[in-house]
Amino acid sequence: PVAGQIGLGDHHEVGAGNHDTVMQRALEHPDDTGLGSRAGVEHRGGGVGLGQPLDHSVGGPGPGRDDRGVPTIRAADLDDAAFALGFVHAQDRLFQMDMMRRVGAGRLSEVVGAQTLPVDKLMRTLGLYATAERQAEDASPPLKRVLVAYSDGVNAFLAQDRTLPPECQLLRYRPVPGKPADSLFWG
Repeated sequence: PVAGQIGLGDHHEVGAGNHDTVMQRALEHPDDTGLGSRAGVEHRGGGVGLGQPLDHSVGGPGPGRDDRGVPTIRAADLDDAAFALGFVHAQDRLFQMDMMRRVGAGRLSEVVGAQTLPVDKLMRTLGLYATAERQAEDASPPLKRVLVAYSDGVNAFLAQDRTLPPECQLLRYRPVPGKPADSLFWG
């Protein structure tokens, strides 16, 4: 898989393998993130990153991606970084994200059929997704903001009138919008 990066200020570059650590550090020390000023960018207004909007095309180089298609996110604050990360994750891994959410929630059979009913029954009996929903509801305000911003990024990608991933086309379904609990279930 291609490793994404989050640009945090001028001196933090974060590879995909350790972004959770940086997010946790930013939540624990919000005044010490090195994120810099907002620079007039609002993530819910369509622009993501500093200087130019994130490339909303699927595949290929462009603003926000290098010549190998690796995304780079530069954000004014943690909420913008989380939104952009959700958008890029959906852009690159929408089918995987939706399948993981469906497994956790016991909703896989809605897409792939009756052969996965035993998995759905087990996951609903365990109640792991319901636990994640309660955790999202009870999260601290800074964590809740990040979880909401991330799911808003996923949903911003879904809201675009774009061609769905080939797996979704083959199964003839459209992924459901993301929720903050989706990030906690697998985390």
